[in-house]
Amino acid sequence: MPHSSVQFAAVATNRAQQFLVDYFFPFLALISAIVFLWGLITVIMALEDDQKHDGKRLMLFGAIGVLIFILLWSVFYFTTSVGYVPTDPALLRTR
Repeated sequence: MPHSSVQFAAVATNRAQQFLVDYFFPFLALISAIVFLWGLITVIMALEDDQKHDGKRLMLFGAIGVLIFILLWSVFYFTTSVGYVPTDPALLRTR
């Protein structure tokens, strides 16, 4: 019985990772890009300084969102791809 629960946990983990890679991270990137572009359009179309300030703030939030997305994606990628990194000293040796 423990064997099946371990398999279930592995399958659930793989599905969660696949969901993050396929749906969640691209969704975050899309939202960040939309917020940034909305801010850019607001700055371009603004007639008053107050509207320009709001547009710049949206651009800042969008840029921060993109940076957070890149950070999350890279941390997730490098923590899940540990098995792909060669650790055998013979493979790492250059002659």
